[in-house]
Amino acid sequence: MMHCPVIFVFFGLYRGGNRYEFAFEHFADEIVLDRDRRAESVRRWAQQYAKRLEHYVHLAPYNWFNFLPFWELGSRALVLEVRTNR
Repeated sequence: MMHCPVIFVFFGLYRGGNRYEFAFEHFADEIVLDRDRRAESVRRWAQQYAKRLEHYVHLAPYNWFNFLPFWELGSRALVLEVRTNR
């Protein structure tokens, strides 16, 4: 296991013209998953990540692009599958 800090890069927020805003954020000194509670640990870290991502989405709610052709993949079926596999 690597014992190193985790830095998130929320990059490419378009600010108009030739201006972009790059944000680098310290997330954790290291991520250690408890073997006995692995799923719980992963869920907790994912929730913390989601909170930070939510922060940046609120700063620029219409400034995001999904490079995956999500809508062409039958997204409704995908969402239903994710919801039922908890």
